[in-house]
Parts: sequence; structure tokens; C-alpha cells
Amino acid sequence: MDKIISIGIIGPGKIAPRFVGGAAFVDNVSIDAVYGRSFEKAKRFAKQHNISTVYETLEAFLADPSIDLVYIATPVVVHKEQIMACLHAKKHVLCEKPMLVTESEVNDAYALAKAQDVLLMEAQKAPFLQSTQWVKEAIKKGTIGDVSYIEASYGFRSSFSKLHWAYDANGGGSLWVLGVYPIAFFLSVLSDDDIVSYSRKIQLLKQGSDAFGHLQVQTESGIVGSLSSSLIADQINSARVYGSEGMIIVDHYWKSTSLRLISYSGDIETLHFDDPSDFTPYIQHAVERIEKGLTQSPIYNQYHSLKQVQLITST
Repeated sequence: MDKIISIGIIGPGKIAPRFVGGAAFVDNVSIDAVYGRSFEKAKRFAKQHNISTVYETLEAFLADPSIDLVYIATPVVVHKEQIMACLHAKKHVLCEKPMLVTESEVNDAYALAKAQDVLLMEAQKAPFLQSTQWVKEAIKKGTIGDVSYIEASYGFRSSFSKLHWAYDANGGGSLWVLGVYPIAFFLSVLSDDDIVSYSRKIQLLKQGSDAFGHLQVQTESGIVGSLSSSLIADQINSARVYGSEGMIIVDHYWKSTSLRLISYSGDIETLHFDDPSDFTPYIQHAVERIEKGLTQSPIYNQYHSLKQVQLITST
């Protein structure tokens, strides 16, 4: 029988319940511990989700030898400290996006994961979905001919409090909060085609972060990408891949279970996929990589985290 991977959660906030729901579809995992800044909130979360152990301090949480994998669901401003603490404690780490916001942070974290022989992975959803993997293979096979252009966006009129970390100049703004989604999709479907040029345009908020961001990129093969994000406007939240013979449209591409394949002759085919949750595929992938003894994901890894930083912080 395969070993059960014991998961501990840091940050029982709004996104953590969805992680718990996604993990329910993954074999050989058990969520057994939680730590949060508010002990009372962590206890309520544990009761709601049948989690056996609640810790008052991060030190006590990390000292628990039974915890194999830590899921970090806290604001980005504390990611570096928490990631490094987990890695020093020889825990595998899944960290919410954006995982880290400077190249040195990314390189230091992956170097420590390798030294400690544990997995470090950014909790991106789109790269691991069946719909994304289908698009990747369709581009390779020429299903819609030669691809020339990909656009992807994610934006909405934010209702976040003005004190929310999403508006922080350090790790906040539309590109860090939402732009990582279109970036992840683009990097994933063109994994063998490196970005060789890029530019960034942003509209700033008073806090110093961006309200709207747009990235124009081009790959080695010449494919152009238009990637955008917004905290002030409702965008068409889809990914569109344009080829010489047709196009692929993936609505809500970070959680999609379907896509449309449209030929220029007028044929439209809708394909459906059976991912049970948008969280399940990346959790399953992380568990399988741990079982194989890997310290990085072959699908989304140090290269991709570094490319995110470079694109979002470009001038």
C-alpha cells in the first residue's frame, strides 16, 4: 500500500477550504494539521474540515514529524519567510501564487529545496488542467495550423478592502494578483518555446501597485502573446489561441473543464474534461512528484517562477 502523504495547512483563509475540497479527490493524502495567525480562527477551520491538530505557533507546526507536505495559503508578503522555514524543516511545500516576487527569492528557495531533497512547487492551477494540456498538445500537432497569436486575460472590479494585500506595492497589484494566471497559461501551452522579448504597460493605483497591467511577449518561434489583468474592470476572462486554420477558446482557463475548437470553415466542436476540481490536478501532481523523489515539477518549476518575476517586474 502506498504511503499516505500527511498535509499541513498554513493560512486557514478564504482559499484554503477550496484546497481541502480539491484534496478530497486525491488518493493517498490526508490533511491533518493547520496553523494560522489566529488560533481561534484555525480551530474553527479545523472543526469545519475535520482536521485533527491545530497549532498555536509555526515552530510547533513545523516540529511535527508527521507532516510531509505544507500548503501555504497566506499573503505573499510572508511567503519567503514561511517557505524557507518549511524547507529548513524538511517539509515539501506547495505555495499559493504568487509564490515569490524577486529572482533572488526564487533561486534561494529552489536551491534550498534541492539541498533538503524536498519538493517546492507553486500552486498554479491552469498548467495542470486537462484542458491546458490538450491545448499544449494541439499546438504541437498543428490541430489549428501554425499558431501566431495567443491572448489571455483575467480581470474584475475588485471589492477588496483598500488595506488588502492585493494593493500592496510589494507583491500586490493586478499583475501579481491576477496576471500570474494568463502568464501561467501562456508558459504552459508553449513550454518548449522560450520567451525572447517582452514589454509591460501598467496603470498605477495611489498605493503604488498596478490597477491594470498588460504584457506583450514574443517567443523564439515568433508567436506573439497578449496577457492582461485588472482590478478595476471586468475583462473577458478567457484564453484564445489563434492558428492559420482555426482557433481555440478556453473560458475561465484556470478552472475550465471544457474548450471550443473552431475552424475557419465554420465547424465548432466543444470538448469536455473530467477534472473534479480546479485544485485537484496540481495537488495530485505534487503528490506524484513527492513519491518519485523530485524537488521540482517538470510542468511548472523554477524556470516558470523566474519568468513570472521577469515579466511582471519588467520596465
